Amino acid sequence: MGFKGDLAKGQKGERFIQEQLKNSFGELKQSQGLVKGCDLYNDIYKIEVKTDLASDETGNIGIEYLCNNVKSGISATESNIWVHIFQYKKQWMYLMVTTSELKRFIKENSFERVQGGDGNRAKIILIPITKILFEFPLGITQINT
Repeated sequence: MGFKGDLAKGQKGERFIQEQLKNSFGELKQSQGLVKGCDLYNDIYKIEVKTDLASDETGNIGIEYLCNNVKSGISATESNIWVHIFQYKKQWMYLMVTTSELKRFIKENSFERVQGGDGNRAKIILIPITKILFEFPLGITQINT
């Protein structure tokens, strides 16, 4: 798909989550790079939104932690909430969890780490979707398309 296509899908995911969370989190603005370390924000919350386009094919969600040997993704975020949009068995859904809870979950498990994304310059943690569904059942919301 390439960077521009991935970016457009990511921004579409951000707009979707912005609308979904409006009633619970109040008005959220898209940072568009203007607010460091998050995608959506307001005076109280900073939210990281990731759209995983390969999840249904791989059975994993991929969480970036390094790119060009510089901390990125989960290692660099300043968000207090992490939202990960993914597809499982042809059904789109999203995980919403505190960033600290997701970091704890990653630290307590030995997930596979691979090179990928951004011209194979990123390092990514692969978490099986079945493990996510088991660990965070209340954090999963199905998306009606």
